[in-house]
Amino acid sequence: MAEPWATLGIDLLVEPTGPGLRRGLTDALRAAVRSGRLAPGTRLPSSR
Repeated sequence: MAEPWATLGIDLLVEPTGPGLRRGLTDALRAAVRSGRLAPGTRLPSSR
């Protein structure tokens, strides 16, 4: 059975910035939480 978050069909578009992809993605996700586009504690799929 699929995870509930995997079937929602919601896209979160982030624009990684800064040095390195990992740091840019981390900063973009934090900005999404601060702006309210992503709720704190939201489960995200793995990066694999």
